Amino acid sequence: MMNIVIPVATGAVIGYVTNWLAIKMLFFPRRAWYVGGHQVPFTPGLFVARRQQFTASLAHLAEDRFVRADQLREILDDAETSGIIDEFLDEMGSVFRFAYNSYKSKTPDDVFLEDCESIARGLREHHVVSDTLTRAMGTMSTAEIEDMILEVVHSELTAITWVGAVLGAAIGLVQVWL
Repeated sequence: MMNIVIPVATGAVIGYVTNWLAIKMLFFPRRAWYVGGHQVPFTPGLFVARRQQFTASLAHLAEDRFVRADQLREILDDAETSGIIDEFLDEMGSVFRFAYNSYKSKTPDDVFLEDCESIARGLREHHVVSDTLTRAMGTMSTAEIEDMILEVVHSELTAITWVGAVLGAAIGLVQVWL
């Protein structure tokens, strides 16, 4: 019986630990390690080493996917429904309220959508959203960005770790049969 349990348990532990370690190495260590003046491979962690590229790619992805006329119109409609636009116009004064009400009452839906597309195109062409997101993520610590990422993918990374244990156990079982 022990001839089966030990290889299966050993394989499971090795599979779990290697997957756990691989996931940890995405974020750790936070700085490069040196031994005898030579940098230890895989230090710093992958995300730490490529943080600027990651944040810029994420910001451009968000801009490309979400800065669209229909999204902008939905945001404006939600802001109007929730009273945010009224609050803003109250602060800005009667001239702004008059201009806004004139525009809304005289602009057909298709023209409003074209105007939203023009605004969205301008935001994309000048990288307003991606630059803003890149600056915002640039002020965050690596730990804060790691927490943000892990909040989204924690269950998947946990599943990957346990899949390593299951595969390791299966390999251990195959070794028993060989």
